[in-house]
Formats: sequence, structure tokens, C-alpha cells
Amino acid sequence: MPTEEHTVNPPKRNSFSLGGALVGLLAGALAGAGVFALSGNLDLRIGFLLLAVFAIIGAVLGSQAPRLLDWAGLKHLWRPTHAPVRPLSSQDFQSDRWHPSVPASIQTYAADAPRLMILTGLFVLLGSAFVYLEVKFGEGGFPLFLVYALPFFGVASYHLATYLFNSSLQVEVSPAGLSYSSNRERHFVGWGEVVKVWERQQEASWNGITMWNIHRLTIAVRDGRRIKLDRTLKRFGKLAESVQAAVTSHLLPRAIQTLENGGEVTFDEFVVTSRGIKRGQQFLPWPEVHRIIIQQERVQVRKTGKNWFNWADTKAWNVANLRLFAIVAKQYARVDA
Repeated sequence: MPTEEHTVNPPKRNSFSLGGALVGLLAGALAGAGVFALSGNLDLRIGFLLLAVFAIIGAVLGSQAPRLLDWAGLKHLWRPTHAPVRPLSSQDFQSDRWHPSVPASIQTYAADAPRLMILTGLFVLLGSAFVYLEVKFGEGGFPLFLVYALPFFGVASYHLATYLFNSSLQVEVSPAGLSYSSNRERHFVGWGEVVKVWERQQEASWNGITMWNIHRLTIAVRDGRRIKLDRTLKRFGKLAESVQAAVTSHLLPRAIQTLENGGEVTFDEFVVTSRGIKRGQQFLPWPEVHRIIIQQERVQVRKTGKNWFNWADTKAWNVANLRLFAIVAKQYARVDA
């Protein structure tokens, strides 16, 4: 099937950066610790206050990084604070990328050891820097620098534990289904056994450096099991895409038949019928649906007429089988940006 290309308008630049605020907070704390250490004659309470003031100033400056770079004429150094929120239009589901299909061959995914070990080493290094400051400049009183070192060592321990617990994890996506093994235990789930899939994807970056990246997949099986996968695995984006396409391919015929017979198809947050869409006790007939907007992080349903608010606005990961929902809704209403 040929792929259709279309232009997506870039998101508006946000004047507030969460990633920049975190970087500024850490940088300010380090700067304050450096000033306190070099001064050599400041009282401990004054030193602690100095760290807090530097950290707050750094967080404020970092949060306004987009605006400051624009003011300084350095727009080319700025990349979007959040990953581009790309609406899913009807063209997407006619393309190869979104067309529901079962993987043609076996795809194998293992734990992303290099990324986890690099993160572990990085945070150990940052924590060690504060330990050095404590040993070099500590006066035997309150261990101020060790307090700042503990969070870094905590994050390093988390990444190390994540690797150790998942070092033997291996996931295979095949035409028949999904198999996963860990510590000599192997489980298999056929695509026909999967009833729901939830996908959560959020990302924030600053100056090309990813500060926050959440990507999780939760798979509900007919026997009540829930399989949870995340970025611990290499090429997780490809894995999530393959699982979504395969599950949608198996659920789509049943959903179409259910709607043709006058039944309901539930997506947790929404229920779709041939007459309209429901959310909780609310019901909106299809002729009154102006459009449905599906984004990476949000799903909005807008009602026809002059309305200040959306009829429904929810997180995308609260909608089970989001791709199936988009395909089904497109048969009755406009699904676009």
C-alpha cells in the first residue's frame, strides 16, 4: 500500500521548560556548593541558604530558556520542550505506518543494557562529586553535601536495579503472538487473547538532551493477566508499534460486526455505538460530533455549535485500544487536528 505524505504544522514554542527548570535547579545547586566550598569561612546555615538561593535562581532561568534564547537571538539552539504533539488524521490510518497488520516475521527485543549502565554511571559520578566536596570542605557539622549526593545515588541505584532485574528479559513479537521470557520462565500470548492495550508516551527535552521520556505499554489478556513493558527494552518504539498494529488487526473485524449488529464497543474512557459516542452517563449523537482530535497525549471530542469547552477531554493513555478507537470513530465522524 503506498504511503501518503502530508504536512504537519509544528507546535507553538512553549515559553516554559520543565527540563530547563530541572537542569537549572541542579546547575544552581552545584554553583552554590562551589561558592560555599571555595569561600571556606561561611557559616553552615548561610551556606545552605546560599545553595537554596542559587538553585532557585537556576530553576527560574532554566524554565525560561526558550524566551531567553529568543531574546539573545539564539533560536537555533532551542528544540521543543516537549516532543511534537502530532494529531492522528484519517490519512495516518490509510498509510503503512498505521495500517493494522500482523508482523510478518519474528522480532526480538532484549534489555537496553548500554542505556541503563550509562545512566547509572552518570548519576554515580554526580553523587561522587558531592561526596568529594564533603570530604574536602566538610567541617564535621551537618553533612550538607552528602544530603545533595543521596538523590543522585538513589537514581543510580534505581537504574542499576532495573538492569539487574531485567537483564534476562526477552520479548518476541511474531505472527502468532507475543512471547516473553525472564529467568528461564517463558510465557506466550496469542494476538486473539489480547483484549485491551494502553500506551503512554510523554517526552521532554532541552537543547537536544532528553530530560524526561516515558513510554509504557500495558497489555490486558483475556484470562486477567496484565503484561507491562517499557523502555527497559531496546527499540521499544518499534515494539509498541508492532504490538498495537497486531492487536488492532485482530480486534477490528469483531468491532465492526458488533457495531453493525447494534452493539457497543468499549474503550474504557469512551463507548462507541452506531448512534453516537458515550462517556460515563453522557451521550453525544454522531450528527452532533464536530470532530475528534487525537494527539500523543490527549483525546478531545468537540460538539457542533459554539461551545467554549470540549465535550470530552482526556489523557490518551486512558483510552484503551486507541488506534482501534480512531479507526472506528472515523467511520462516523471527522477524526483530525
